[in-house]
Amino acid sequence: GQTEQCQNCSSKIHRLGVNIMEEWVNCTLGDLLTFQRGHDLPKSEMQSGEYPVVGSNGIIGFHNEFTTNEPSVTIGRSGNVGNPFIYYGKTWSHNTTLYVKDFKRNDPVFIYYFLKTMDLSNYAGGSAVPTLNRNHIHTLPIRIPLNSQVQKKIGSLLKLFDDKIAEKILEAEGTIQATVDQFVANVCEEKIGKIIIPEKKNTWSEEVTYKPLSEYVGERFELFLTEKRYDRDGCIASYSSDRKLSAADLLTGQYLEKELGKKVETLIASAKREVEESLINSFEQKLKENLAKDTIERMNIPEVLKRFSEMALEEK
Repeated sequence: GQTEQCQNCSSKIHRLGVNIMEEWVNCTLGDLLTFQRGHDLPKSEMQSGEYPVVGSNGIIGFHNEFTTNEPSVTIGRSGNVGNPFIYYGKTWSHNTTLYVKDFKRNDPVFIYYFLKTMDLSNYAGGSAVPTLNRNHIHTLPIRIPLNSQVQKKIGSLLKLFDDKIAEKILEAEGTIQATVDQFVANVCEEKIGKIIIPEKKNTWSEEVTYKPLSEYVGERFELFLTEKRYDRDGCIASYSSDRKLSAADLLTGQYLEKELGKKVETLIASAKREVEESLINSFEQKLKENLAKDTIERMNIPEVLKRFSEMALEEK
């Protein structure tokens, strides 16, 4: 069973030029790694953050805290039991998973691909809700390469293949989507162009005219924009006498009020501030000039200077 799977995997990798057969040893899964049960985190308690929340089917949300360092390797504990998943970054491992707590100096990428060779869903217990017990699978016998450098080489080769496959899938999906979009556009354009809308000449007339859909939509849209149906407050008016604005008037007014209102207010405030500053500066200068002149006149400065001069002559 498991030994045959390991030997088949080894044989395939050996054909890729990796000499690993002499490095493989028999041990248990618990010798390779240590699993830890994931941590509960209801959707309602997830906080917006950079760390993916990994469940048994992969990423199920994001959170602002992490439980598992980079890289994160998990398997499904319940739900999609035994399904391996790897994320090359820190994550919150959900309680529907078992995550690798200790790689025991083994290569994480190799461990991820090795787990994919094991059908761990066969070891789930419980009849109502099948669940994987880490203590049970830790005892499973396995065969692995002992040399970590060999593990890294195997893991990097398998990851390279996966990356190339994913790249080709994305290219194919893009081509398919573009083809579908073009097909839908062509079909819709062709069909819509042929649609004819019947329209009565007026309410009381039995005469009917037919218009292409594009023309009919254009007329209805123009009517919607130009027909006065709003009051001065922008509400739909109940009475014809209150219908003062069309949709175009309302939209134009709202745009001008939003885009130009603040600019006009800013210009007025700036002009007012400049005028006030100019008046204050002018008044201050005039006040200083008048105050100096008044002071000179009140104190009779010229007469005081004359008396000081006379006193100095008498002392001589």
